[in-house]
Amino acid sequence: MEAHRLSLMGYLKKSNKINLFCLEISKQRFEVLKKRFNYSWFYPYNMSSVNIDEFKNIDCFINDIRYFRYNTWLKQDIKYIVDNNIECDAINFIKKNHHVEYFDCVLIDGSAFTGESDFKKIYGSRIIMLDDVIDIKNEKNHEILLSDENYFLMKFNSTRNGYSIFKKIDKS
Repeated sequence: MEAHRLSLMGYLKKSNKINLFCLEISKQRFEVLKKRFNYSWFYPYNMSSVNIDEFKNIDCFINDIRYFRYNTWLKQDIKYIVDNNIECDAINFIKKNHHVEYFDCVLIDGSAFTGESDFKKIYGSRIIMLDDVIDIKNEKNHEILLSDENYFLMKFNSTRNGYSIFKKIDKS
């Protein structure tokens, strides 16, 4: 893994066409992130990807044994954002301020409650990577892309709630 990270970092350092945007909601992890990757092409944001009112509605789990756990997590996520004055709607902020219509590559690996809203905002990106596709975060997004004629599945793995990588089909 470390060799892959180093070769990617070497490639990114050489390129003048790369902009890497990273969202981290935790203030503590954000500070570590900023210090670790101090490059002109790296844009870390201590923001929520979407607005609070765009978080997943978990009412569909009301009769599910997971409802209490999900509801607890959802309340914790919202409380953290409110208590720490975390700005929201980072995806739209980045698109507007960096003049991005579609991203080249996106990884959706944030809150279990923002995955579907994140997906709606990044749909059209060339490569879409989804973490936790066997869980509420990205299960629906994974299913949508599997049946989407505009994307093909490059990689799928079911280990630890799974991940998938989709690439947009070039129709030119």
